Amino acid sequence: MLWFDLGTPKSVLFFKPLIERLTERGDAPLVTSRGGAAYGEIATLLDVHDMDAVSVGEYGGDSLVVKLEASLTRQRRLLDLIGGNRIDRLVCLCNVDSCRVAFGLGIPVVNFCDLPTRGDGEPLTAVARLTLPLSAKILHPFVVPQTIFTPFLGRDDVVRYDFLDPILYLRNQTPNRTLVDELPLDATKKTVCFREEEEMASYVKQDQSWVFDALNGIDANIIAIPRYGSDRIRQLLPGAVVMDQGVELSAVLPFADLMVGGGGTINIEAAYWGTPVVSTRSFISHYDRYLIAHGLMHHARTPDQLKRLYETLSDQRTNPSILTEQSNHANVEWLLQSMGE
Repeated sequence: MLWFDLGTPKSVLFFKPLIERLTERGDAPLVTSRGGAAYGEIATLLDVHDMDAVSVGEYGGDSLVVKLEASLTRQRRLLDLIGGNRIDRLVCLCNVDSCRVAFGLGIPVVNFCDLPTRGDGEPLTAVARLTLPLSAKILHPFVVPQTIFTPFLGRDDVVRYDFLDPILYLRNQTPNRTLVDELPLDATKKTVCFREEEEMASYVKQDQSWVFDALNGIDANIIAIPRYGSDRIRQLLPGAVVMDQGVELSAVLPFADLMVGGGGTINIEAAYWGTPVVSTRSFISHYDRYLIAHGLMHHARTPDQLKRLYETLSDQRTNPSILTEQSNHANVEWLLQSMGE
């Protein structure tokens, strides 16, 4: 039996096609997730997509001590759960807790990894340092250099795939603007979607509160897609329309005039639909650099830069063909075979 551990909202969407294919074959895997007030989006997405998962432990938040306590507690609970099952392999997006438990039990670990570092020349992230050395196999998108992974495994066990991660599920989505038409938006103004940076993640080092100040100075509809919860977003962006967590973003992103994103996955999603993207992330990852090089994303570091890019980009659409063509490579059967299934 395979074990999938879904530790982030992205992992729910990314692994859904693989889990469904295995279930169709009669090889239904064990699926675990994590909960907690800071990461309720995982549970919401699982419900929206009618996916069954055993919720084990919680996300620790932004304090190092609380993170460690939550991690140790979750590992203990995963051990209690997994110890009674016959697991052939763990599959995850470099989840520290499940990787440690699987390794300790002698279960081979298959890690998918698109963010081993914050960018070119950067050291491994804390998560990568704790998970990549425990891997039996690593799969990564083409934009990340293979040389980052080969110190841990031989080339045969490091597998490159020719698409950015979100393409695997975006290719099965169809834009539908019904939801946007029902939102209380001013039809005379442009619409900007916004998602804050992963402020609680260990690899985020800078305060990005300037982004909220800049957005409050833009005369546009702001649709905020919260990462950790809506209360803080409502305080910092009092004029914004705040979306419920778990909404399929193909109902929103294709119909915005601009995406302002502090994350990675949602920026790729917006670019896939031809929506201009301004990244306010505090670093530029390998896939960020790829989007920028192909004119699908720009980067802002100050309020003035963000406002200028809004004025320049919000009147145009981008050509996402370089992303949509990648759907030809997003083959579920090939991924399962590459995992050793």
